[in-house]
Amino acid sequence: MTEWSEEEREELLTGLEAGGNIFPGFELNRENGKLKLLGRGGFSAVYEMHGSPPDAGRTYALKVIGMERHTVSGERFRESCRLQRKLSEQSPYIMRLLDTRELSCEEGLFLQLILMERLEHILKKDKFRNVVLLREDLKEESGVLQFALQIGQAIRTAHENQVLHRDIKLENIFWNAEDQVYQLGDFGIARFVENGQAETVVYTDGYGAPEIERRLVDRYSAAADIYSFGITLYLLLNGLKFPASDRYRANPAQYDPEFVFPAPEKASPQMAGILRKMCSFYPEHRYKSMEEVLAELRCLAEEGKHTEQIAPDAETEDKVTVTYREWTRYDRAVRAAGSRIERLRRERAQARLYRWMEAENTVLFALLFLLLMYGLQKDTEFLADWRFWSFPVVVLIEAVLLKIKDFHVVFGAVALMTGVYSMMTTSITVIHIVLLMGLLSGIPAIAAAGVIAVIGWIFIQLAGGIPLMDFLTRDWILWIYPAILLSRMHAWAWIWLVLERGEKINCIGWRENVWEGAYYLLPYVSVAVGVILWVVQKAGVLAVPEVTSRLHPILSGVALFVVQVIEGLGDRDVSLDAGRD
Repeated sequence: MTEWSEEEREELLTGLEAGGNIFPGFELNRENGKLKLLGRGGFSAVYEMHGSPPDAGRTYALKVIGMERHTVSGERFRESCRLQRKLSEQSPYIMRLLDTRELSCEEGLFLQLILMERLEHILKKDKFRNVVLLREDLKEESGVLQFALQIGQAIRTAHENQVLHRDIKLENIFWNAEDQVYQLGDFGIARFVENGQAETVVYTDGYGAPEIERRLVDRYSAAADIYSFGITLYLLLNGLKFPASDRYRANPAQYDPEFVFPAPEKASPQMAGILRKMCSFYPEHRYKSMEEVLAELRCLAEEGKHTEQIAPDAETEDKVTVTYREWTRYDRAVRAAGSRIERLRRERAQARLYRWMEAENTVLFALLFLLLMYGLQKDTEFLADWRFWSFPVVVLIEAVLLKIKDFHVVFGAVALMTGVYSMMTTSITVIHIVLLMGLLSGIPAIAAAGVIAVIGWIFIQLAGGIPLMDFLTRDWILWIYPAILLSRMHAWAWIWLVLERGEKINCIGWRENVWEGAYYLLPYVSVAVGVILWVVQKAGVLAVPEVTSRLHPILSGVALFVVQVIEGLGDRDVSLDAGRD
């Protein structure tokens, strides 16, 4: 079972409760005969409980993880619960956990249960991501300021204990009506870090710090929590809208280093200045610790002024901008670190260059194929047979599917059988051979070039020929084209493997491949075949076909060998980073 209905969930929990397998001394609350569901996340559900017998109406919450067959490891679960318990003993602003339990149930189901305080959400969100703020005091800066001081102390306690929360957001902050305080909860992905830095990439979109979301660094520090906390405060003061967004959904522009943070709608210039520094794109430009953040917030709360006033730019005085920019320094640092931003820019440039090279090679292949067809294929009677046309059509479809990366091996087999059928029922022509080369290459540019060449050849035949084509396909030059074609196909296949397949290969490693070895043997094979054909022709044993004699295997092999020698002089790793090479 991969998904549980609500009835099945209730039946399972009721059975566990009846067997005393949940938490002795506590009972699940029911409403209209059903378990009272407080909320549901992606991989957990929270139900209301009370003590048995009820103690003055006090209620608790039972968090059940695992009904969606998603759990963390037992060790990770126990560690995160241990951290939250320890921290809640040191701060009244961290949700307290009363007990935890792990259960193995039927059908291989493994549940992780957490009994905790019954707190109130401050945010209501439906499945369409529509959100409503449930606390009226959080709709004004004064209330947000008190909220910030309390949750800020919770985060400071965690950091002092070398714990990074890593998921600070409105959904993980609650209101404790009994104690009249806000509390930080859900330490499920919190991490104890001995050196103050973490490596695992975990974040919630919009709340995650740029260095995590953009993979700018291999390790990150408490500055990432400060950024998330700053975004949390920003949302409260901006009508629950992320920066540059009109809803509770992050805009990717937020993570651009040149993005100008708009001022929150309800923030004073002093509060906006604090948020600006907390949410700086660069970790080194944020506050060094939560203690510094709290000092600024206390100053604003007690004295009504900001200790570090930053005058807004004249052109953006209606916005709070990210200052502290040193673009040249940043660019150097990003390039040195191989940041994701620079990688994306380079990848876009490479993609543009690759598309241009693909188009260039398609035209070149089509031209070479066309010259070979025009020079070697004089018969046109097969053009009236539909069985011939079936082959170019399937090769064209294959080229399109390969380009959109939706090709399936079954279709490739069908296309190959179509080609065999076409050759057996009409005749084996140069056109069939060209299309077969494109089909077997598995490379879109080569397959498409074969079809384009066929179309061009047909138009030239209908036009009665072209004098220039007659000149370019004479016997003294025709044998050079196979060498050029094979060389370019080899070079393009090399680049295609690297950029389309992501294979990291260099010249030496590439030559260890069977196909690469076959390519470098071709000149010798061609010369050998030419010698054998010349001998048998002179002996009168076999009549050499006109096509073979016009291609002249000996000269073609020598030409290909010369091309390979020239290629060898320029051997290097395949990459677009170094330009067209």
